[in-house]
Amino acid sequence: MFHSSLRTLSQLWQKYPIEFVMNMITCSVVLFLDNYLDLNQGGYLFGVVSTYPLYFSMAYLANYYQSRLYKWSWLYMLALCALANYVPLFENERLWFGVYLIHILLFFSKFLPKDNRQFVHNILVTSIHFLLAWILAWIVIGLFWSIHESVVVLFNLIATLYEESGKVNVISICFFSTFFFLLLEKRVGQYDSYSERLFFAADILINYLLSPVVMIYTLLVYLYVGMILFTFELPVGNVSIITLSYLCLGLACIALRQLSEQPKWEVFFRQFSRLSIVPLGLLWIGIYERVSSYGLTVARIYLIVIAILVTLFILSCLVPKWVKYRLFGLYTIVAIVMTTMVISPEKMEFESQKKQFVELATELNLLDAHGKLQLNDLDPASLDINKLMRLDSLIIQFYGKEGEGFGYESNDLDYIRQIYHDALSLRDTYQTENDYFHYSRTEEQAIPIQTYKQLVLVEDYSYKITDCYDCDMISFENSKTKERFTVQQSVIENILQQHGIEKGKRYTAPVLAKAAEQMSLLPTDQGVTLLLNNVALIYRDELKSYQLTNATILGYFKP
Repeated sequence: MFHSSLRTLSQLWQKYPIEFVMNMITCSVVLFLDNYLDLNQGGYLFGVVSTYPLYFSMAYLANYYQSRLYKWSWLYMLALCALANYVPLFENERLWFGVYLIHILLFFSKFLPKDNRQFVHNILVTSIHFLLAWILAWIVIGLFWSIHESVVVLFNLIATLYEESGKVNVISICFFSTFFFLLLEKRVGQYDSYSERLFFAADILINYLLSPVVMIYTLLVYLYVGMILFTFELPVGNVSIITLSYLCLGLACIALRQLSEQPKWEVFFRQFSRLSIVPLGLLWIGIYERVSSYGLTVARIYLIVIAILVTLFILSCLVPKWVKYRLFGLYTIVAIVMTTMVISPEKMEFESQKKQFVELATELNLLDAHGKLQLNDLDPASLDINKLMRLDSLIIQFYGKEGEGFGYESNDLDYIRQIYHDALSLRDTYQTENDYFHYSRTEEQAIPIQTYKQLVLVEDYSYKITDCYDCDMISFENSKTKERFTVQQSVIENILQQHGIEKGKRYTAPVLAKAAEQMSLLPTDQGVTLLLNNVALIYRDELKSYQLTNATILGYFKP
């Protein structure tokens, strides 16, 4: 394959040298663009990329007609790039739209031939080649990212390439669409019919794209099996999807190779069924782990059915005389009948997930001896956060189905969800990285005013709290008048202590609510009392206490 690919590249280079140079220049320029989604900021570099279809098409046409202008076609490239720099694309859309349409018509018709039949024939053939080239190029991109994702998942690597995914896609489309188009155009004289063009594209797809990917996946799967045997670890959660996709792709290649006139990789595909035994075992181990840990779902039921069909196919391939596609078609029909007419995957999913719910609730001591939920005096901090998260996801998924979610009262299920969120807020950085608790005055509240003589109302959002992460004082400053009110952190802590909130501990939102309500009337060092409408609290590790980080001042009382 390697030597064949090099020979093909060499032949294309000899026939289309300037087109290839233009293509490589364009692909190289993409690497220097800061943001592929904002290409109009790239100046001259963007002109090279945006006008590539224009100067490539003219160079190709000059080569097609063996014109003496072909060797000077690079001047057209320079002229277009300069024009794109001085007449920006996004500021002159109508002009460039017309330029593109003219080039498209000239390119697809191959410079407007006189003969009507030749005109239509050229447009049809070029369109077919262009479409096939784009399809093959996007298949290359899809295969590349599927391999990349599989490597990241199987070997637990950091996916740094995603940051440059845009550039990778643009370069791949630019190079491979051009390569496949020129390859198809080079063989125009060798075709007797349009169907032969499709079969040639299919040969490229099977022999040079899909088959090598199957071999790469075979290597990856065996490396992964060696890794888990060496480390004595269980397979990762997505291994069943990856392995099943690989096996299905391999079986599809075996079937498609029967349509190829010159199928390659004979030795590998003769041994594919034997090489698939280990991945097949890995597939069923992955399915067993997922089902035993998380129960059945509709997707997993269909996954099991497909895995059974793939297993039958692979085992049959071990004995060549058993390979009958008609028989596999009958197996598939039986599987379809079973999953659509005999069993109900949705009902099986519900029963399995209900069993999961009961098991998790029992492990968390949320069920009494009679299977009833007992939710009194629960301490969120003492419960397993992972099991609570799983319960929460089950409640979200099945809430309102089959009798209010597994047959339990909606209020109880809502309370379990609240316990999970409380436990989450106590365990992670949720309370320390963002404003954790927000109090807003939503009900009428009577304020005793006998100790005050005057209420001063202020403009909305005119006072802001100055940032201070480890200060002993909170400062409210008016952005216009620069008037400032200060509140000691000790005042906040005294209010918290009055409501049983101790220093050095985190508390859930319901516990903080009463204290926050009292903070809506906040005494200051200046002798006035602030009237707050909204209060936001965050836990500061530096202070080992809650700090007021945001508030809306309605006004202030003067004594």
